[in-house]
Amino acid sequence: MNVLSNQISPLEGELSISYTNSNPSFLKKVKNGIPQLVIPIWLVSPFFCLYKLFNGTFDTKLNLLLILLYQYWFHRKTKILRQIFGSFKYYEFFDGFQVIIEDTEAMLKPSESLFPFHPHGILCTGMNATAQSHSFFRKAEVVGTQLAGDYPWGGLIMKFYGIEGAYPENFNRLMKEKKNIMFVPGGFEEATITVYGKDRVFIKHRKGFIKLALEYGYTVYPCYIFGETKLYYTHTNEKIGLFLNKFKLPGLMAYSKNLLLPNENVKLFTVVGKGISMPVIPNPTQEHVDKFHALYIEKLVEVYDRWKGVCGGEDKLEIL
Repeated sequence: MNVLSNQISPLEGELSISYTNSNPSFLKKVKNGIPQLVIPIWLVSPFFCLYKLFNGTFDTKLNLLLILLYQYWFHRKTKILRQIFGSFKYYEFFDGFQVIIEDTEAMLKPSESLFPFHPHGILCTGMNATAQSHSFFRKAEVVGTQLAGDYPWGGLIMKFYGIEGAYPENFNRLMKEKKNIMFVPGGFEEATITVYGKDRVFIKHRKGFIKLALEYGYTVYPCYIFGETKLYYTHTNEKIGLFLNKFKLPGLMAYSKNLLLPNENVKLFTVVGKGISMPVIPNPTQEHVDKFHALYIEKLVEVYDRWKGVCGGEDKLEIL
């Protein structure tokens, strides 16, 4: 495969995306940057809305309360925002973007697949680019922190994006329905340990998804995003940050040369590794979970090592 070439081989078909920046016009940069505003807007929306709730007109206050009522009691899940932003070609904001699939035949599997993405980075930008822009992943379910949908006012954006809260019952429901699922097992902790340009994953104690994969006999595809850790500069005290994470609070400060938007002079590579077929074990023991979790880490490192040379990785992936 020619990394970041604009040619897609017949084998890959619509399952592959390969883009290299060709000095887009200012208007195109603005268009491609619009989807990047989703998470920053999500972050600041409660503060803006609370200000208007106390200082706005009666109509403004009433509308804000109605929006909140709709968000928590009446909204029905939809992926409309993901579909719309897919047409924006989200990935063209960056200098380059490519989805590399090691086993395209297996990727045609329409169900019963788990796609754990690493690393989280600051705002899961690489996974979002893949979920929005890739025809296969637009159909998958995205599971993220429960805060995504519960966040007042801003959570409505994530609900229109189609994000499911990372409750065990949500995973169980989706897996009973044999859905394909994308998620970031490292969570806030993996964001906290993010250091600019350093490849690290927080996975040693994240075993719940392996247990579920065994219970339902899912195939697990380790996914690594090269370039994710170059999108933001970070400042953190890991001990304090990881302590805050216990309360589901962010544990670091981050910024880019574009303030809240990611650095655009980065090439992102989403590598989807070969699937690990899990046996069906309705009640897996801790020994079963540990065994297949170790296998998962082994396969994730192998994916990293196979592609680090052409995708700009480090000598070694750090496992925490």
